[in-house]
Amino acid sequence: MAEPDEAHPEAVISPSTVPSTSEPKEYPPLTRTATALVAPAPAPAAPSNRGGSRCLKRLQVQGADVKALPKKDYPDVADPVAVEGPLGGVRYHYRGKREVHAVMDCSLAAALLRAGPILKRFGIEKVIHYSALRPGARVARSGRISGHASGKAIDLGEFLGKTHLKVEKDFGVVRRGAPPCPPPKTARELPLRQLVCALADANLFQVLLTPNYNADHRDHLHLEVTASTASTYLR
Repeated sequence: MAEPDEAHPEAVISPSTVPSTSEPKEYPPLTRTATALVAPAPAPAAPSNRGGSRCLKRLQVQGADVKALPKKDYPDVADPVAVEGPLGGVRYHYRGKREVHAVMDCSLAAALLRAGPILKRFGIEKVIHYSALRPGARVARSGRISGHASGKAIDLGEFLGKTHLKVEKDFGVVRRGAPPCPPPKTARELPLRQLVCALADANLFQVLLTPNYNADHRDHLHLEVTASTASTYLR
């Protein structure tokens, strides 16, 4: 995990920067949703990505500055793209040493675009992420293939705009294994936790992991899209 290599001035979080909310939503126990087994469809021919996919064209119609990348350069990514401008009014800045980690699947870019209005509601204009695509990445404890391996996951570390929130500092008290929602009522934890719960409520990402999940996620939110389930696994 690339550690932040530069500091940003902290902004004071005032009540005016935190969106008003209604009564906290009650969240049921979180479990993975079982998915039905279906016969696999015939494998389609590998797309060349020349001229852009339907996903890419939909993003471009919505004004997103997203560029198709050669499929041959990223064989494990179904629809590789480079994000060169804001998504839903929010800029995503990769902080690290390997530019390959800034590449993502178009489906992830589409989810981030739809998440834009949520982040804007919290006064967020820029997000610093530590990686999207990590070729060959596997989950440390289980050995399963990670969503990062196909560019369908992204690790968000900092949120900047009217406030400056860092996951490692502003998530608050970490309770391993405990659900992060509903958000706590303490002033320090409230803004970032409210954001996490708003993203979970929107059901744009099928996996959303926080520092409560394990120590490997102490400094970021892991957001992932997957076609295997229609629900959000939040931890």
